[in-house]
Amino acid sequence: MKKKLLWISDYDSSGYSIVSKNLLPFLNDKYDLHLLVINTLRDKNYLNIELDKYKIISVPDFLQNTSLSIGSILKTMFDEYMYGYNDLKSYVNEIKPEIIISLNDAQVIERHVKIIKEMDYKCIFLGYLPIDLEILPINFFENLEKCTALITMSNKSKNVILNTGFKKDIYILEHPIDNNFTKLENPRQFRKMFFKDITEDDILIMNSNVNDIRKRLDITIESYYIFHKNYSHLIDKNVYLILKTNDFNGCNLNFRDYCNKLNLKYSIDLSDKIHFIFEKISISDLNQLYNCVDLYISTTSGEGWGLSAFEFISIGKPVLISDNTTYNEYFNKDFLIKSEQKPLSEGRYMNEQHENSFYILFALGYESVVNSGITYDSSINSLYQNIGKNTIYTISPEKGDDCFNTLHDFFKLLNQINKKPKIFSLHVFIDVKNNYNFCSSIFNELKQIDLKNVLENYKLTFLPNNSIDKFISKVNIPCKYDLSTKIHDFIINPKKYRAISKKDSIKFNKMFNKTKICNDLINILDNILAKSN
Repeated sequence: MKKKLLWISDYDSSGYSIVSKNLLPFLNDKYDLHLLVINTLRDKNYLNIELDKYKIISVPDFLQNTSLSIGSILKTMFDEYMYGYNDLKSYVNEIKPEIIISLNDAQVIERHVKIIKEMDYKCIFLGYLPIDLEILPINFFENLEKCTALITMSNKSKNVILNTGFKKDIYILEHPIDNNFTKLENPRQFRKMFFKDITEDDILIMNSNVNDIRKRLDITIESYYIFHKNYSHLIDKNVYLILKTNDFNGCNLNFRDYCNKLNLKYSIDLSDKIHFIFEKISISDLNQLYNCVDLYISTTSGEGWGLSAFEFISIGKPVLISDNTTYNEYFNKDFLIKSEQKPLSEGRYMNEQHENSFYILFALGYESVVNSGITYDSSINSLYQNIGKNTIYTISPEKGDDCFNTLHDFFKLLNQINKKPKIFSLHVFIDVKNNYNFCSSIFNELKQIDLKNVLENYKLTFLPNNSIDKFISKVNIPCKYDLSTKIHDFIINPKKYRAISKKDSIKFNKMFNKTKICNDLINILDNILAKSN
């Protein structure tokens, strides 16, 4: 009898959706497969699910039709529905799976496995996740120890997890390259389908990524400006930048404002040289679009995998991509853009308040950071491990009893308490309250604290054991000037880059063949099942 397997994932248009659509038909042959579709507001007709057994999360109409601000109670409720937290328990009780695989970001998988453990439900639970940062807080994967094992996409990702002290098994499973991406004959003929003013003789450079802080599309655009400023007079062809992305939504990059800013900065107006494609297009049209451009670039600050770059290589197109996370493990060094390590506050493009709130919470090492770091589950960490009276203190910008506005005042209290022979248990949490100035002041205080001394004197657990710098997430972001130079090098030496991409396309299409990857996943599951018996 086939074992029941529950797969939890997106199934709409995200990278997770693409991976799931490639893997699940194969798993369906070997397992009694059930799918819980999360992170969508679409119905079954739009999603076109080809499996027989599935459940799509449902979000109440009042949450779908309400303006949701980051950090609001309604936004938290919305996420509870969107990521399947409200549906998972009942669906597991209904189908009773022996294996559960959650494909998503770490914080989503963490909630899924927590729900299963709180049910006291016995099964094999696998977290399948990408890693898009170079250095992570030491306790970042602590709650994923509840999983039976983890699956990730590269050796680099595996090592990042291991460096945090994770003790469970970690398996590597690369993403398959979709078979729908193929090399077409006379590809430049397709340009007229997408662009009215671009000819077959022009040079097209393309970045195809979601408009998100992690993707650093601002670096792509500014690199293009630098290229024009430094090299366009040396080239006798028009060079266009194509961005296949999504438009400004209030909290990502505003392209119009950003390009106007760069027009002034570089004293050049490139408005007619940058083309945006915001609408969703079919895989067939996307394949034609990929084929008709000359060069793919990506300036992401980190990728768990980075499907677009692999798709371009699979049709023999050259790429220029960040020398970070997954990319430097697989791609030829001539395709890599030199990257510079930056703390999270500098490495990812956010509005100032959003970014610094996120940064301070990472610095403190909180277990649960939700809603992109503006607000979070108020983790209350034990500071003084004794039996007796429980006292809860808050460090926040607000006024009130048992509330402190600075760490200095809080430590003054600890000094007073420490002199008294009372037996007690003291708890504290830091609440940023969306206050950027408060975040900055707390962070500045943290930098000045003798952490070793504080830890020994007060048995603090909410601070890192050695140095705050080791606790802060870091990213490698590509250098704008290096990318602009490489664009110029590609234009004057296209044969060199095309020869490498042709060779790599053969290698990658073999390595990341869908059938091979699916068989690798089945072997991983067989290995885990054998260990559990």
